[in-house]
Amino acid sequence: MANFHIVDLDRPYRRGYGPQTVPEGKPYDFNFDFTHSEQLVGTEVVYRDYEGIGDLSFKLATRADRMTLAAKDLVQMAQDHNGFEPVAGLAPTHDPGITVGDKYR
Repeated sequence: MANFHIVDLDRPYRRGYGPQTVPEGKPYDFNFDFTHSEQLVGTEVVYRDYEGIGDLSFKLATRADRMTLAAKDLVQMAQDHNGFEPVAGLAPTHDPGITVGDKYR
């Protein structure tokens, strides 16, 4: 599995809660608690913005007794073509450059 991925989240419908609309200064959620939105972790912004729009559904997993969505979960969804597509990846142990487009897929 590649070490770094870029996933295309440009879907036709969004709730508008993405990075452009998250209030500046909103604290980072070091507890990774998806049950409250007073504090956010990066993948939680994606989850809150896209969950349930069209056919997109995220499967939260229990980690450290909390329901979470890890970045690797998003990458796996993209690699499975489940809701969005991977557009680039970096795997320095396999290739020193960034792989983009059809070569990544």
